[in-house]
Amino acid sequence: MVRDWDVIRDILLAIEQYQFKDVEIDLAKFEGDIVAIIYNGKPQPTIGQKFKYHLMLLIDEGFIRSNYDIVDESDELKVMGLSWYGHDFVEKLRDEKAWDKLKKQFSEKGVALTTEAISEMFTILIKKGIGDIFGT
Repeated sequence: MVRDWDVIRDILLAIEQYQFKDVEIDLAKFEGDIVAIIYNGKPQPTIGQKFKYHLMLLIDEGFIRSNYDIVDESDELKVMGLSWYGHDFVEKLRDEKAWDKLKKQFSEKGVALTTEAISEMFTILIKKGIGDIFGT
């Protein structure tokens, strides 16, 4: 399955909103009712295996704090919120207009969206913005 950065962004923003609620997720039952917990009852297109896949990627990469242990056979998963790294990264993805512009620029240039590329681009934009502010 290919990473879908819009799904990744949706998951991170939703978990940030619910980070103090210790959302429990049954991995064997990733359907509308489970996603509704994360998305406050709003219907979302990011359900099923696609959602599960992206959630596990985010946990594996340390964006999300959870009780998940790859050795444990349990389908129970407790999401405790975003990690420090997850909070830093979601800040880069928060503004929808900036996010759409970034995706368009990467697509037009034929550059793959990766965590590193997104971080580097936002670092460049921040430095440019600070330079504009301070006249450097």
